[in-house]
Amino acid sequence: MDLEAPAEVLAPRCAARLSSERTPDEGPPVNHAKILALLVGLLFAVDAGAQKLMPLGWVPPDKLERETKKDDAGFLQWKKFETAPCPTCKRSKKHECPHCARAERTKSCLECKRDVSKDPEGKGAAPCRICNATGKTIDILEQSPCPGCMGAGVQVCMVCGNEGSFPIKGGSKKPAKCGCCKGKGGYPCTVCKGKRFVTPFKLKPSVAEAKLKDLRAALKGVEKAHSNLAGFASKGEGRKDAKAFAKILKPAEKYLPSLKGTTKFYVAVSKAHTKGSMWVGYGDMQNNMTESFRQSIQYFLERQKRVLELCIARQEHNEQVAGAGK
Repeated sequence: MDLEAPAEVLAPRCAARLSSERTPDEGPPVNHAKILALLVGLLFAVDAGAQKLMPLGWVPPDKLERETKKDDAGFLQWKKFETAPCPTCKRSKKHECPHCARAERTKSCLECKRDVSKDPEGKGAAPCRICNATGKTIDILEQSPCPGCMGAGVQVCMVCGNEGSFPIKGGSKKPAKCGCCKGKGGYPCTVCKGKRFVTPFKLKPSVAEAKLKDLRAALKGVEKAHSNLAGFASKGEGRKDAKAFAKILKPAEKYLPSLKGTTKFYVAVSKAHTKGSMWVGYGDMQNNMTESFRQSIQYFLERQKRVLELCIARQEHNEQVAGAGK
């Protein structure tokens, strides 16, 4: 993940012009620069000391740790995971909903389920993305935020800008329903199916106890998928992007099965976006959507890469101890 890039570089990547109203030929009144900046804001916070971007509330992948202890024979064993209060929600299990807080016309919020029509001024409380609404820290050997939504349970529709509708100049006073997301303002995540977190690894007997050769093979697959993703660029057209993206994550799917569902989710949303292809700025809308997916998947891959590195280091130590004892 590009933790070095400043927010002012990330946000304008897919910027499009803003208009208060649009004719059918011009498209929905969506400020895409603002939307992408908000997406960056949802995922990142600035470390004032280091002047670097890091995922909002998430520990940077290279800082993740999992404690071990030596047994009497000198082998490293995983210590029992001790939970701590979630640093984001402080055990409340919720935080301010980043989606409905900026909704103006949508009737409901996909993330926190608040009925905006009944509570237009309120701010919804969404399940905490960092701890999956448990109020406690998560064992990195067992769970991870979903690569399809990064714990939000939804991907925002970039055609209507999370609103579910948009006004049409010269048309009805009633805003037109977005045909891409069918008026929902976004797309419920089909990867985690609303659970927000996934069990990342498929290794025998588990990633914590897998053989060294299997851990190294998994690491190689994750690194290849990460490289593929870094080299992927949206063409600004949903169907072309869907076709090109189909094989990006395949090297890691054997070890991280949720990536297969993530590919299907990206393809489905890309195809849904093609219903907005008549609007000016459609290419930017598709680019924005791709960038949102990219941030979620990159963090997921880098998180699992770190977990594998910790597991490999433990198994390498144990092999050395076993060899010295022969």
